[in-house]
Amino acid sequence: MPSAIDLFSGVGGLGLGFKLAGFSIEAAVDVDLRRVMAYKRNIGPRRVVSGDVRRVDFSAYKGVDVIIAGPPCRPYSIATPRSRRGVNHPEYGLDFEVLRAVNQVKPSAVIVEEVPNWRPEALVKGLVGLGYSVAYRLVAFADYGIPTMRRRGIVVALRGGGAKNVFMRL
Repeated sequence: MPSAIDLFSGVGGLGLGFKLAGFSIEAAVDVDLRRVMAYKRNIGPRRVVSGDVRRVDFSAYKGVDVIIAGPPCRPYSIATPRSRRGVNHPEYGLDFEVLRAVNQVKPSAVIVEEVPNWRPEALVKGLVGLGYSVAYRLVAFADYGIPTMRRRGIVVALRGGGAKNVFMRL
């Protein structure tokens, strides 16, 4: 069974999708204890980690197949007051913790989801530097048969190549 760890897990939106796809969720990491406890009840990962992702040693998960991550959107969201967006937001830069986790775990794949205003160039460059083939797309979920008008920026990184054609319309 393929395995995954879920960073910035929240209550488990990404994790549930991976569990339903047949993945074993080895760990869920989120700063909010209530969210990871809900995740544990609903999805049942092997381990939940409640705390600052910047303090997690990911080397214990070396060999996990996939890292999934939904970093906090508030630094990039149009719902956040303009004066607090970007570098002015205390959660700015947490998406770079994905690179640290990837460097320690060395998974076969990485998937990161974020709001449309997010600019992933630095993350993409870092993943390429770690030996991954990377694709990014602003995805309209309705194009994939999901009944919502939401759009999200999605990064898919594959170790050893092949990410170029991962986004296909149904």
